Amino acid sequence: MSSNKVENKTDNVDMNDINNRGFGANLYPEFSRPINEANIKNPPGAIEMTHYPKKEGEGKPRRIFVSEKWDTLYGEPIGVYSLFDNLHLTVQKKPNNRFLGVRAKNDDGTYGEYEWQTYSEFYNHIEHIGAYFNKKLNIVKDTIVGVIGINSLEWAYTMFGTFYNNGIICPLYDTLGIASLEMIIEQTEMKIIASSAEKIKLLLTIPNFKDSIKTLIVFNQPSDEDMNALKEINMNVINLNEVEKEVEADPSIKSDPIPTDIEDTALICYTSGTTGKPKGVVLTNRNMLTFVGSVYICILSQQLYQYDEKDCYISYLPLAHVFEQAIFHSFIFLGARIGFYTGSVKNVMSDINALKPTCFITVPRLLNRIYSVVNKTIASKPLIVQFLFNIACKSKIRRLSKGKITHWLWDAIVFKTIREKLGGEVKVMLVGSAPLSSEVMDFMRIAFSCEIFEGYGSTETVGCISLTRRNETEAGNNGVPWPCCELKLRDIPEMNYSSEDKPFPRGEIMVKGPNVFKEYFKMPEVTAETKDEEGWCHTGDIGMWDEKGRLRIIDRVKNIFKLAQGEYVAPEKIENILINHDLVEQAFVHGESLQNSLVGVIVPEETEIREYALNTLNIKKADTMPLKELYSKKELKEALIKILDKHCRDNDLKGFECLRNLVLETEPFSTENNLLTPVFKLKRNVAIKKYRKAIDQMYLEMEKV
Repeated sequence: MSSNKVENKTDNVDMNDINNRGFGANLYPEFSRPINEANIKNPPGAIEMTHYPKKEGEGKPRRIFVSEKWDTLYGEPIGVYSLFDNLHLTVQKKPNNRFLGVRAKNDDGTYGEYEWQTYSEFYNHIEHIGAYFNKKLNIVKDTIVGVIGINSLEWAYTMFGTFYNNGIICPLYDTLGIASLEMIIEQTEMKIIASSAEKIKLLLTIPNFKDSIKTLIVFNQPSDEDMNALKEINMNVINLNEVEKEVEADPSIKSDPIPTDIEDTALICYTSGTTGKPKGVVLTNRNMLTFVGSVYICILSQQLYQYDEKDCYISYLPLAHVFEQAIFHSFIFLGARIGFYTGSVKNVMSDINALKPTCFITVPRLLNRIYSVVNKTIASKPLIVQFLFNIACKSKIRRLSKGKITHWLWDAIVFKTIREKLGGEVKVMLVGSAPLSSEVMDFMRIAFSCEIFEGYGSTETVGCISLTRRNETEAGNNGVPWPCCELKLRDIPEMNYSSEDKPFPRGEIMVKGPNVFKEYFKMPEVTAETKDEEGWCHTGDIGMWDEKGRLRIIDRVKNIFKLAQGEYVAPEKIENILINHDLVEQAFVHGESLQNSLVGVIVPEETEIREYALNTLNIKKADTMPLKELYSKKELKEALIKILDKHCRDNDLKGFECLRNLVLETEPFSTENNLLTPVFKLKRNVAIKKYRKAIDQMYLEMEKV
């Protein structure tokens, strides 16, 4: 991009010309600040909107530097008015680009190479499926269609077949729990659910399923047992694989897409409920498309990896989650490739090696696991290998401080095998859903020699509020506002956070822009608690503007509690420190207003804890005895309390933020046991219920000491 200020004239531009879609220099109104080499290499932090009036108890809003003087924020790509339109325009412009890839399963249970559908081939399927949905299932504007199942071609067919008719997709997932699924069916009054065969048994256990749902669209052939059960309740079962044949045989079924307004609802994404019951976040086409538009603005202003149609990513995070949805539609805008994983987390590394993605969209939990595995592997190698690895890491960390992520020697002889774990072609990682430690972030940058961007957001803001800047090599910050929104900090006096704090303003993060959700479905009172009359969304997170104008998440409003002595505690902060210890895999920290100390549930890292118990504590047969027996050893528990106390204090936690008692859990927290959301956040209310007896017992033990 030119170093001169961009001049844009929208006169004499054919807005209907598909080649003009997006924010070209000839289309989009002028950037308010020059996009020059200095800004690209060393971009400024968030820019304070000085013309905004000062409000009592709040800091002034801040924006990304490219939109400083604007009256309106960046929104959807010009010429794109719906998620269906986004697909259609790419089909017109790049019909032969490869779009969606899947791996066929062999007779022996293994999987082959990726096989691809082009954009035009996929669209041909959608024309048939969309017409059937309209003529046979009466899916029209605002019809809500539930979808449950792993990411797949059929998931995408159902989504765009619904969008073809201006319908609404409501993703479902089993970790919501039966009671929540029952509530969602009742609240949305949905009559149609599309499902993979393996989810049918779950659906049949939902009390109101047989009375409320009239049509079940199946992605693949159900078992005879499930088909018989569906027949017994007179369910109308439609096999998605048979739909197109019927349309081809009967031309009268065909229909045109139903026009969609940009403010029409596209998705109702129910939050996974880390606290309280799920809420249906209503997202319009504009909400979703502003994420797409922001991606492109960041590409043009060179604040993001320069994605293009040659890029590819693996879709394994659930399409039921808004983060995956936003990335999915952004890649469609770019005309790029998306490969679906085969459905098993255990097989995802095989899928990655077969796909060789250039982009890796992930969550901290997976990167933490990679980091842990690499460290253990290196620790088991000969001393010379360990020596070379440590030298390579130190060398690249020094270069990282100078903004360099590659090294001609170490990348070839030390880090090559690590890069190949993700296919060897990864050029960029995008990390979201939870904080990533500085140590892990730095290691990923030097090991994979790729750009890493860390995002911060929520379902209510279409997955992104802020993103780290390009050429950012300093970990521990959450970057600057996303182009489609502005942020401000609100004072929280009871926690001693103020937007006037010196040198760094602090407070609850509030966000406003076209990415902010419309409402919580049929919950006006709850909507008003989160989104005020001026459109500001109250995130519940405590942020700070650092010395470079970057946002840092430092605390949480909603998940804090006060101990008996009056001290406020943020458990997530403590948990993130605990899981960085080699002996800890997962942690749940809890405190109560009538108690003056914290207790916790720790899931140890099995290999490490067995080795520590055997070699340091000299517990006989610690390497082979059942975990339940090992974890009941008093000496192991007491030793771990001391170790973690020192670890927490070394990481600047205060005494009241350290655990005074703990229990060791043999079963990891997971989505299967309902302790984690689909993006691996702890469901704190579920954990409290599950471990209520253990919590009470821990406090009782402390009283006796």
